[in-house]
Amino acid sequence: MEDIATICDRLIIVNHGEIMWNGQKQDLLDKFSSNKYITLINQKVLLRRILRAK
Repeated sequence: MEDIATICDRLIIVNHGEIMWNGQKQDLLDKFSSNKYITLINQKVLLRRILRAK
């Protein structure tokens, strides 16, 4: 999340075509950071990791 924090103040999180969050980054952190982790993985990066593991 640190790399995102330096780039933007507002986030839109989409899960399977459904908007899950559309708002300020700090509001998201305030709501979830005390009890949940958010992990963002780019599909291309994930595919590279999978292919390297084989």
